Amino acid sequence: MLLNYVMIAKEALETKAELELATTKSQFQKLLHSFQPDMVHLFGAWSWQNAVAAFQASRCGVRYVVTPFCQLEPWVMQTRHWHEKMPKRLLFQKRLLTKAYAIISMSDSERTGISRLGWNQRIEVVENPQTTTAITAEEMGHQLIAIYRKVLDSNLMERMQPATIQAIPCLIKVGLTSNGNWLSEEEKRSCSQLSLEEWDKLLLYSQQEHFFNTILTGTKILQLHVPEVNIEERPCYYPDHLKDHRTDMGDYSLRLDDANIIRHLKTIIRQAKKNQLTIHDIIEYAYALYHASLTEDKLQEKLRNEDMTKDTASIMAVLQQLTDMDEGMMPLVPSASRLSKKVLRNIQNHLAI
Repeated sequence: MLLNYVMIAKEALETKAELELATTKSQFQKLLHSFQPDMVHLFGAWSWQNAVAAFQASRCGVRYVVTPFCQLEPWVMQTRHWHEKMPKRLLFQKRLLTKAYAIISMSDSERTGISRLGWNQRIEVVENPQTTTAITAEEMGHQLIAIYRKVLDSNLMERMQPATIQAIPCLIKVGLTSNGNWLSEEEKRSCSQLSLEEWDKLLLYSQQEHFFNTILTGTKILQLHVPEVNIEERPCYYPDHLKDHRTDMGDYSLRLDDANIIRHLKTIIRQAKKNQLTIHDIIEYAYALYHASLTEDKLQEKLRNEDMTKDTASIMAVLQQLTDMDEGMMPLVPSASRLSKKVLRNIQNHLAI
């Protein structure tokens, strides 16, 4: 029945995506390197071949989803529990499901059972057209494609090309300053040469991290032709632990003086030390510095009196890296430190599953 389901799914998907089917370990290894899939769909929950395939895919940076095919039902879990299920669970099965980008169940009751295991809460429901008339094979194919798209639209920083990642600070800088002259001709040319696929990733990532308008402003000022992305209809998976730690600092234009810049900086440093700082927070602070009326000598003295010099220099290093801000716009010279490296690493992995 499982093989029949896989063949029905394959037939339903063939007109919607380019795909290959592997039924052995050697077939999968060859396809992983020759076909270079965007993602892998594994069927079944107890096969060691699936565990090996998941490991190989992950090692190559390929995401995978799993359809357990009702093999996690309580009665199945208890069958040959000590002689088969428990050893497999300890050796590979739990890790296989925990690391999956999504688990595709076939009913609400199966989803509830999988959820109770506590291994992975990214659970979708796609009914089986073999066992119900509530869904057709064609509809199943559309639902699977939507899940694949959701997987590929998650943690986009991981999937971006280096040139796209390098373009982000440039676009942020132009978006914050409303001035394309800040960029060199080489930087402008690099931004203009991004492919439509990379623009799609960049724009969607900026929406997920709450700085889409800044990027959009930058593209308009640079007169770049970018694809239209319907970001409202592009769901993705977020880490289970992720919380929105953005701090509303109010209307900057009303109170951009030394005291409020320092108060905002204290918030930034506190968030950084709690591993809660996001790229949105950094962009908000960069905006404040670009538009503030500061007395540099007095501000530096206040930072020394508050014993904030070292931490401030670390945050300036983060600003420089993520927003391409020039030193002349900063209250202190940026200085890379353990704190700045930790912040950059956390921001890079903020949406990692």
